[in-house]
Amino acid sequence: MESSVIRGKWCEFDKIQIRVLKITEAAKAFYNSNPELHSTSISWENFKAKFLNRFRDVRSDHYHFMQLQTTNQMKDETPHKFLDRCRSLAMKTVPKVEDPLFQKFHYDQANGCYCRHL
Repeated sequence: MESSVIRGKWCEFDKIQIRVLKITEAAKAFYNSNPELHSTSISWENFKAKFLNRFRDVRSDHYHFMQLQTTNQMKDETPHKFLDRCRSLAMKTVPKVEDPLFQKFHYDQANGCYCRHL
């Protein structure tokens, strides 16, 4: 959706309304139970931040790092599936930084670290 928003140059109201139409289940219940999310004055960034905060992974970075360090290939798991699983775990250990360039660097590091080992 983010790429459509950028290309379409959507206004704040449109971004929120389209997202509201697409949310389901737990996210819909969260939206319905928070009147501040219904306000016409809420910004897209604030709207998005409230959802990201509510549905973030509650496990610590250390937990994900230990999962990554102790993971083994399962008996019937192909090397490619194992690589994908390792990449997914690595992405969960990426530090969150404000600078987009540094954030991209961290994601690139996490995404590429296991490719060199196979």
